[in-house]
Amino acid sequence: GFVDGGHKKIAARNSQQAWLSCDKNRQANSHELQLVCELDRRVSRTMRLDESHANTHGEALQVIHYNPEEHYHAHYDWFDPTLHPKTRGLKEGFNRFSTLLFYLTDVEEGGETVFPRAGDNGYSDSEVITDFSDCKRGLLVKPKRLSAVLWYNMKAPGNMHEGFVDAKTIHGGCDVIKGEKWAANKWIHNRQYETTRREVEARRVELEAAAAAGVDADESGTPA
Repeated sequence: GFVDGGHKKIAARNSQQAWLSCDKNRQANSHELQLVCELDRRVSRTMRLDESHANTHGEALQVIHYNPEEHYHAHYDWFDPTLHPKTRGLKEGFNRFSTLLFYLTDVEEGGETVFPRAGDNGYSDSEVITDFSDCKRGLLVKPKRLSAVLWYNMKAPGNMHEGFVDAKTIHGGCDVIKGEKWAANKWIHNRQYETTRREVEARRVELEAAAAAGVDADESGTPA
């Protein structure tokens, strides 16, 4: 949270983000490019996928920084197909298949990753989560430098291309209390990400055109 005029305001997300991409069209001897491309290869090997998979099916690496009192309240990494019925790929079962979260630093106090529907005191499937900032219930993972957490955002009923999103993967970043937190995450899709990106961009253009024409596009939004 932050203080403004004596009133404490809480934002659902108040961290800082940057993105690093293994873009082969960039300068070949770029040190940053080499590091990010090597990380993509290691992600692929860790997940026992083809070595190029994290690059072809993954989004750019998101690097995240949290100062004290900064957080990201509980959320899903997958996009809800029911909220985006006109986005073709989501309707067909394509989504963010997995998340690999890297901890780049230790945190003196706070900054845990919370999974509210996991752990001994987590919310049951029938319970409604009303406080998305709650870090008292669920499984807590303490940040530890050079460690990582992997989870799968989708359930696969025999065929990953027809997978269902998994509501148990709701998670959040708890407030850093003391120190600072650096982390990074890699999202892998269950098809080539460039295909998804083009579809989302086409749908965004369609929505903007409909809005300009005053036409109801029959959808509340598109994935970012």
